[in-house]
Amino acid sequence: MILLVIIAICITVFGIFRVQDIALKKLFPKEYSEYVERYAREYNIDPLLIYSVIKAESNFNPEAMSNMS
Repeated sequence: MILLVIIAICITVFGIFRVQDIALKKLFPKEYSEYVERYAREYNIDPLLIYSVIKAESNFNPEAMSNMS
């Protein structure tokens, strides 16, 4: 939980300094941007938060599977 708070604070700082576009282009694969941008707008969520969750959960590996145990 503390990690999520730290991530949220970092994302907010990025937004304040307007490096969001640079971060998206440098850190995250472009093939996901269509979905991330669309759903970020639809649900009013910072796209960097979505990218950060994808990065943490699967590192953008389309073959990644959740541990169901």
